[in-house]
Amino acid sequence: MGFFSSLFGKKEPKKVRIIDDLQIEIVHLSPLANDSEKFMEMATFNELSKYFGEIKRAVFLGWGDPMNHPQFFEIVKNAKDNAPQVEIVTFGTKLDSNNIQELVKLAPDKITVKLEKTILTDLNENIKNLVKQRKSNTKVILEFIMTKDTIKELPTFIEQAAPLGVDEVMANNINFIISPEKNSQKVFEGIVTDENRGDLLAQGKAKGKEEYEDLIALAGKVADKKGVYFTPKKLVCNEAVTCDYNPQKNVFIAWNGEMSPCPYLSLKNVKAFFNETEYAQKPFIVGNILETNFLELWNKKEYADFRGIYERRVKALNEYMKSTFDEDPNAQLIQENYKILDQKLSEEKVPEYCAKCYKIYDV
Repeated sequence: MGFFSSLFGKKEPKKVRIIDDLQIEIVHLSPLANDSEKFMEMATFNELSKYFGEIKRAVFLGWGDPMNHPQFFEIVKNAKDNAPQVEIVTFGTKLDSNNIQELVKLAPDKITVKLEKTILTDLNENIKNLVKQRKSNTKVILEFIMTKDTIKELPTFIEQAAPLGVDEVMANNINFIISPEKNSQKVFEGIVTDENRGDLLAQGKAKGKEEYEDLIALAGKVADKKGVYFTPKKLVCNEAVTCDYNPQKNVFIAWNGEMSPCPYLSLKNVKAFFNETEYAQKPFIVGNILETNFLELWNKKEYADFRGIYERRVKALNEYMKSTFDEDPNAQLIQENYKILDQKLSEEKVPEYCAKCYKIYDV
């Protein structure tokens, strides 16, 4: 053993974690019907928590608000003690002074307050207190959901958010559409054709409805003026290399222990809208962690094949970026290499489970 090794001790090899985000739904409230809340049992969570050493982040989200779980703080403490990072997505209605104090003690790495209506004025004092009291390593994000009714309020929302001191304001779409009413409320252009399947070079040029683009641009100007970090979603569909849920490295566990690639594919008997047409969505439920070992489910051939498509698509993009931009690129090189990428992506079509989901079209 060398001098420095004996002085500082042998350096442990870096832990290679197989999963980035373990998305955990501890509260379920069906988006399909007026159903009562269902809560993950502690036995289910305890089985899942055995595998926190295999993940980078435990993310508490789902169809219901995780803070409604009667043992929410006990569950999050377990995650904080055993998972490298912990994130929470909440609707904010439980952010009273007592719960804020408990959250501050636990110090999750990120708290996202998701606002499906423009009700920031009802929550701003609590959010301000959360930001003021949080520990330095806790990020607080506001997520604004854009609809035809709410987008007109977006610039004002940025004005209201500025004094709160949050780390970021995101403006997202309602991109999983399960009713005619939701479909009529979307602000993005919802038609996907062969022309906007995967043309990465053209994506930056495509624009949505002028009225909505103008509102987002105005919100951006307000954000710049007020010093708010603002990230809006696009208003035009273009096929992405992989979806926001990063399915090759993320996994979703529903309240009852069922494993799926994402929250949308965990739903059964769902009729969703795509290209202005209603269709029956096929769920992809790999299995249940109460019946089969978590890692055995993760490595199940059907699931590995599903992730493999995305892994190859990401690899193709990385190869394109390296071969194109490691040296000084020119127009001819970019065009030639892009043709190669486009061919690879056309050969590695997104899984059929995802082909009619707007998440893969980056809106």
